[in-house]
Amino acid sequence: MKGTVRKRKYRSGRISWAYEIDCPRDQVEERVRITRSGFRTQGEALEALSKEVASYSEGRYVRRSRQTLAQYLETWLTEHADSNLVGKTTERYRELVEKYIAPRIGHIPLQELDPFQLERMYADLRKKGGLRGKPLSPRTVQQIHAVINSALNRAVRWKQLVVNPAKACELPKREHRDVIMPDESDTKLILESLKSTELYLVALIAAHTGMRRGEILALAWACIDFDANVMKVSRSLQETRAGGLKFKTPKSRKPREFPFSSVLRNALLAHRTRQEANRQLFGPDYRAELDLVVCEANGAAIHPDRFSSAYCRHIKKIGKRGMSLHTLRHSHASTLLANGVPVTAVSKRLGHAQVSTTLNIYSHAFSRDELRAAEVMDQVYGESEQPKLIQ
Repeated sequence: MKGTVRKRKYRSGRISWAYEIDCPRDQVEERVRITRSGFRTQGEALEALSKEVASYSEGRYVRRSRQTLAQYLETWLTEHADSNLVGKTTERYRELVEKYIAPRIGHIPLQELDPFQLERMYADLRKKGGLRGKPLSPRTVQQIHAVINSALNRAVRWKQLVVNPAKACELPKREHRDVIMPDESDTKLILESLKSTELYLVALIAAHTGMRRGEILALAWACIDFDANVMKVSRSLQETRAGGLKFKTPKSRKPREFPFSSVLRNALLAHRTRQEANRQLFGPDYRAELDLVVCEANGAAIHPDRFSSAYCRHIKKIGKRGMSLHTLRHSHASTLLANGVPVTAVSKRLGHAQVSTTLNIYSHAFSRDELRAAEVMDQVYGESEQPKLIQ
C-alpha cells in the first residue's frame, strides 16, 4: 500500500501540502481512501503519510469520523450493553450516561476525546455534580469512569479509536466506607421483631444462608431438598423499568448448593403449609407455575424494591436505621468466620467469584481466630523462662 503527496495552491497565494492513500478494498468491496491536508511543508506531509501507512499496516488504523461521544455511547449501549449485560446494569449505565456524561462532554467528537477532558469532567462532578449542585461522591465518579472506560475499550476493538484515553486518567480516591455488620444481638432483635410480619421469612433466609435479596425472592420449592437439608441457588429476581420483573442467573453466574439449618427447615415447612391454604383459596388463579417459596398471596413474584422499602420502614421503627436486608448477609458471613468456618466454605456459600473478595470484606471477623492462634502457641510451648541477667 502506497500513498502520494501533492501541493495545493490557493487563490490567496497560500500553499499547503496533502497526502492521499488508496487502501485495499474493505469487506464490502468498497474503495477506501485516506486523505489529509493542511501541512505547511512537503516534509511534514511525507512524515504524516509514513505514520498513517504504518498504522494501517499494523492494524491500528481507524477511519476518521466526526461521530460525537454521545452518539457513540448510544450505539454502545444499544449494540453491546443491552445484549451482553444484565438489565439492571445496563439501566444504571444508561442513567449515568444521560445524567452525567452526555450533558458535559457528549458533544466532543469521539476521536478527539483526551484524558484532560475526562479528568476535568471528573473534577467538575466532584465539586458540583450531585443534586442541587452538591458534590458527587468519589464512588459515583468511579462508576462513571468505569462506564466510559468500558465503552472506549469496545471502541478500540471496533476500530473506532486507536487507544482508550480513559486508561490514562487519574481518579479521585474512593472514600473508605465501613460495611455495616449487625452483631448477633442485632440480628436476633431484627428477626424477633419481624416474626409476626410477612417480611420474616425473607430475613430469616438471609440471616441463615447469606443469600442476596434477588436470590431469595426467586427461590423455588424445587430447589430445596428437605431430605438432605440442602438448598440450591440457581437464579435471581431482577426488576428494571423497561423489562419489569425477570428471572436471571445469579450474580456469580454459577448455581451453588449448600446445607441449611434445622431452624430454617422448620420455618420453611410451616410456611409451605400456610402457602398451600392460599393455593386452595385462589384455585386456578394461583401462579403455581412459578413455584416460588416467597411470593404474593396469589403466588406471583414480589417486587424487590417494594419489599426493600417495607423492610427499611420496619427497621427504622425498631431503631436500627441503616441495617438493610443485605446487612443480614454480612451478619451471616461474619458469624461463620468468627466461629471457625473456613473462608473457602463461606466464600462458596456467599457466591463470591474469588475468595479474596470474602477476605477483603470480612477481615474483621478473623480477630477471634488470631487471638486463638496466640493461645495455641502458649499451650504448646508453655510460658517461656525469663532470661537470666549476667552479673
